[in-house]
Amino acid sequence: MSIDHRTRSTEKAGSTASWFADNGVIHVVSVRYAANGEVSEFEDAPTLGECFGRIPRALWEQVRYDYHHGSHENRERGETL
Repeated sequence: MSIDHRTRSTEKAGSTASWFADNGVIHVVSVRYAANGEVSEFEDAPTLGECFGRIPRALWEQVRYDYHHGSHENRERGETL
């Protein structure tokens, strides 16, 4: 896996996900849950799709939005993820 070492962080409703993009695929590294403050670290860095149902839905949607929004900004600057 060619990891984009620019790990990003997305917060929604008090929960936070750390993630990175690899060849256009979002991988989740960890999640901190607002409800109990628990942190889940994913050693295998599952794809965002594999995390559907494992992380809060609003956070899942926000990560997806942040990736696509960031990708758009990077393309405008001539960068790639």
